[in-house]
Parts: sequence; C-alpha cells; structure tokens
Amino acid sequence: MNPTEGLAVLLVTTAALSLGDKRLRPVILTYAVQALLLGVLVVFEGWDGGQIALILYGLAILTVKGVLTPWYIGWLSRRIGIERELDPLLNIPLSLVAAGLCLLASLKVTGDLELSTPDERVLVFAGLATVLLGLLTMATRRKAITQSLGLLTMENGAFLLSLTLAGGLPLAIELAIFLEVIVLVVLLGILFYRIRETFDSLDASAMTSLGE
Repeated sequence: MNPTEGLAVLLVTTAALSLGDKRLRPVILTYAVQALLLGVLVVFEGWDGGQIALILYGLAILTVKGVLTPWYIGWLSRRIGIERELDPLLNIPLSLVAAGLCLLASLKVTGDLELSTPDERVLVFAGLATVLLGLLTMATRRKAITQSLGLLTMENGAFLLSLTLAGGLPLAIELAIFLEVIVLVVLLGILFYRIRETFDSLDASAMTSLGE
C-alpha cells in the first residue's frame, strides 16, 4: 500500500471511529485527525504533481481544518457545557453496523466505476465513504454540535472526490469553498449559543417545537 492509499484508508477509518463514541472530545479529536490526514494527502498529491497551489491549499487545510476548527469547536463545547451525546438516535453498536453498510455501499459503487489507476479507486472509495459516514453522523446524532462535525466530515469527503474525479476544482472555487467553511464554523458557533439560550439544550429535536 503506497502513502496515498494509506492516508485515504486512515481518513475513512477516522470518519467511522467518530460514530463509535458518545463523548464529544474524542469525536472532535477524530475529526481533527481526519482533517490533518486530508491536508497531508493534498500536500502529497500537490508535491507529487508539482502543483504549488495544491500544496498551499493542503497546508491551509492542515492549519484551519486540522487545528483551528477542532480547537474552536472544543472551546465552544466547553463554554456551553456539552461533553457527550446523551441519547443518539442509534446506539453505538447499531451506528457501527450502519457505518459498515456505508463502507460496503461505497465499495460497490466504486467497483462499478471505470477508474484508470488503483490510487484513483482508493481515493474515490475514501471520498464517497467519508461523505456517507458524515451524513450518517448528521442523521443519527441529536446534538447540533455533533451534527456540525458530520457536516464538516461530508465536506472533507466531497473535496476528496472533486480532487480525484475532476482533477481538483479551480483554485478560485476552492478558496471560495474554504472561506465558506470558515464562515460556516463561526456561524455554527453563534447558532449553538442561540439554541442554548432558547432551549437550554443543544438537542436538535428540541427545535421541532418551532414548527408547532
């Protein structure tokens, strides 16, 4: 297994591991590791292809998504007083079974695609699996702060897919998406405070009362 394949497999593993713990701190840590792996992967691909812009983008991922974003979400969770997902829609064993099904589905879809190299196959599998695992996190966790980590995980997978299938997005579009992610994280922080003040909870199901 070459470095690209190894990094991709580890990235998927971190996305799956986040479904195996109710405690928020380990979930934030696994997301941080996931983002760091993605950043290293992008830097490696940029270095291998001689693309300076891709190397710089990978370094930005390492800094912002791998360090600053997890730190900010961890700080925010401590300020709000959220330490764990008390009552997920799926318990841990069922969540891991669902994660396994996501991996199998990703393998099936990837196997049906015509891809030129083994590296591309592994990267497409990793990107698709990460998107599905992020979606599963959003669908099975009640806390808004955990759901936001699922959304950010989906974004990581979508970026990996674009990097592999489309040869990377144009730099201007990549930078625009990157800035949107930063804005999203900041806005999520404001939203968490507002939810906490209104409902005295970050349980997303509590917001259903708004429609009644």
